[in-house]
Amino acid sequence: MLWNYIRHYIPSIFELLQSFKLRSKEYLRENTLHGFVYFINPYRPLWERVIWFICAITSFCGAVGIIVIIWQRFQSTPTLTDLDIEIGDMTIIYPSIHLCMTSDHLDMTGIPENLTSIYGTYYNWNWKPLNHTEMKLPVPLSKVFQRITPDCNTLLMDCTEQGLAIDCANLFAKSLTPAGICCKSLSRKFTQFNDTPILSFVLRGENYLNMYIHDIDEPPLRHGPIDYQLNRNVDIVLQLDITKSDDGLRMLSRTQRDCVFADEGQSYNNCYRQCMKKKSLEICKCIPWFEIDDKSVMECNLNQYSCFLENIELTDCISECYLFCDHTNYVFVKIGNNDEKTTIRIWKPISQFKRKIRFGWLDILVSFGGIMGLFLGYSILTTVELIYYFSLRLYCGAVIDNIESNKNNNIKKIFVTEREEKSKIFYVKYYDYVD
Repeated sequence: MLWNYIRHYIPSIFELLQSFKLRSKEYLRENTLHGFVYFINPYRPLWERVIWFICAITSFCGAVGIIVIIWQRFQSTPTLTDLDIEIGDMTIIYPSIHLCMTSDHLDMTGIPENLTSIYGTYYNWNWKPLNHTEMKLPVPLSKVFQRITPDCNTLLMDCTEQGLAIDCANLFAKSLTPAGICCKSLSRKFTQFNDTPILSFVLRGENYLNMYIHDIDEPPLRHGPIDYQLNRNVDIVLQLDITKSDDGLRMLSRTQRDCVFADEGQSYNNCYRQCMKKKSLEICKCIPWFEIDDKSVMECNLNQYSCFLENIELTDCISECYLFCDHTNYVFVKIGNNDEKTTIRIWKPISQFKRKIRFGWLDILVSFGGIMGLFLGYSILTTVELIYYFSLRLYCGAVIDNIESNKNNNIKKIFVTEREEKSKIFYVKYYDYVD
């Protein structure tokens, strides 16, 4: 009995489809969208219904087209960069300067002759085919190159900072980077008051050094562009373009704003380096010598470097990494000759740019709502009506159709109410199944 009662409230697929068809016509006939109520009305002339249908479809297409354009701009250029202020004296962090050595700086004294060409080839290796694959080295390449390259005190002398003499060992530290063995400047804060060189040193030797200038603690990439090849003493003037980002950019995705905040991830170069190391361990089961910064990871043997040539996706990390939203660009403004020493100074004034949000989610909501309202008379209540008609009203309509179908098919319930024992005649009462 209970099932007979419940089954009337479980409509079939056919009844749901029929209800959907009726609800669609009913919604178009009774909704508040402009023009729809006219072309759906069967009592109006055909030519009038056609005209209203064309007008309604044209308005709908126009609204959708404008919304698509706005959405594409929101995805591609949701931010706006303006010149915030020109700054004279300010406290800034000194850029990270890497003076990286070439294979000409390798001291091959005491190195067996059969290893000298191998060391030079692998030090300069830049994703090109290699012939030395069978030989095993007694000492990993990363340790060999650290040992046979000169110290920073050997390459540089008479270092000064902000006009004050300082030991070059306290200003530069020898380190292993993706660009090779480098002398890395130690990051410091300074206040610019005048044109005094912020850094100067005397360059020793005839072999040139590859100079890279980046933000603090950002190592150069192996395949990245070289800012300058330093083979003599010069005067270098840098222009600082500082970009600051509004906190409102945090509501956008990284892809939209095309940057990350410092508390959200690593800098571009560090991210690229970690991505490559992760893929190297997964695919080649080792790390190339120039990426070794952890003694626990396995450094590649000579015969394992061919793996990097066979798997080009190892260096495909561009889509995973972004610049910092707050960053500084260092632009070479002037490079002049200097017979005495190399000097690096900052161009005045320093420019600061501000990145602000152009399209926020609230702006998108207002824009979409205004466009739909202008072209179609759409509103939030129209959405509520749409949900109501095609959820609760659709189901209730299907249930009513189910009950009426049962009634029209004369489905009846039979109850035995009384029995004559002598004549064995049954009196049966029929009750229509009606509300």
